Amino acid sequence: MLTKFQPNQTYSLTALNGRRSNGRATESDIQDLISQGAASIAEKDADIKAFTAQIPLADVGRMSDQPLLGLPVGVKDIIDTSELPTQNGSVIYEGHQPRSDAAIVRLVKRAGGQVTHKTVTTEFAFLQPNKTRNPQNLNHTPGGSSSGSAAAVASGMLPFAIGTQTGGSIIRPAAYCGTFGFKPSFDALPTVGTKTFSWSLDTLGLYAPSVPDMHLFWSALMHSKAPLRTPYKPLTLGILQPNVWDEASADAQEAIAKATEVWVSKGFNAANVAWTDLYSQAFDAHKTIHDYEGYRALAWEMDVHPDKLSPVLMECLEEGSTVTRTAYLEAQQIAARARRSLASTQNTVDIIITPSAPDVAPETLNSTGTSIFNRFLTLMGLPCIHLPAYQTESALPIGFQLVGKSHQDDTLLSVANDLWEAL
Repeated sequence: MLTKFQPNQTYSLTALNGRRSNGRATESDIQDLISQGAASIAEKDADIKAFTAQIPLADVGRMSDQPLLGLPVGVKDIIDTSELPTQNGSVIYEGHQPRSDAAIVRLVKRAGGQVTHKTVTTEFAFLQPNKTRNPQNLNHTPGGSSSGSAAAVASGMLPFAIGTQTGGSIIRPAAYCGTFGFKPSFDALPTVGTKTFSWSLDTLGLYAPSVPDMHLFWSALMHSKAPLRTPYKPLTLGILQPNVWDEASADAQEAIAKATEVWVSKGFNAANVAWTDLYSQAFDAHKTIHDYEGYRALAWEMDVHPDKLSPVLMECLEEGSTVTRTAYLEAQQIAARARRSLASTQNTVDIIITPSAPDVAPETLNSTGTSIFNRFLTLMGLPCIHLPAYQTESALPIGFQLVGKSHQDDTLLSVANDLWEAL
């Protein structure tokens, strides 16, 4: 039986703002919040191991008029940072120090955030596990590949962190670690300066301790002042049961059923979204595109340092070497048709709800889990957000993802906030 999960929100800027009559935290408040986060790192990170490198915070006073107020931000270790090494989760890049920041890092700094922590990634953001542990249970995987970013926010060590998703690397770690993970629409955030695996799939994503904090972080990066809005009409929720639905555990299916029952009781509508054969073809097309592009994106590493690549990555790259240009183009055409079809279907519902992962985080440190509930949506380029709604009898978090319409990311965040509050 599932019960309500309480995500760690001790490092929530919006909660702090809400405690002030003018709705804005003071510089002293921010310093206290930062000190609290530093204490949390000192207490927890020896076990969780979320970081590869960190630098001290600068004085936040000069950033007090900017959206992120000088707060620390964690950045996944495949994203270039001029002040911190970028090692891509690989011994090949051990100690590698870029001379410039990735575009997303500059956006953080322009918004008043301080990029002080590099967070652990799996090897080249693929499947080989790294050292990070799950803050909910150290014997369970934190997911991948954005394991350090998810764990850092889920444990209250950082207020914000950035990851990437090519298969399921934002949503799945959020699900396993019990925090809010947001994969925006494809190309909404710039990937310039981020290590490429698949240029058709790689998407930057965000972690935050609540939906309002996520909206604040997203708005700061987008230089937007659009507020969270309450929907003006009763929403229709589309329940998507993909071709791998039978892989979802009883708890994963119950989480969706339980939440939907609550929402319907409060005036929302619910309908099923049909899974078609075209979507199954697109599900398979993800691997074709992923492997074809990965073989090319990591050509130098594969050709010059094959002995330093993990067997699981080498297998993927070797499979990519066998994908023909014709098969790749056919996969891209299938994806394009599926996007048009799903966009038409989305005209009949306001939001889609579907599992984020098959189950709670597996009890293993030798695997990061599977992205079977994420690949199709990544290929579709749609914005997704994980809501950590419930926990199982083993006290591990389990939730679901909400899926919005392409480049209607602000609407998704507003709906997610409304639905979360309704729970």
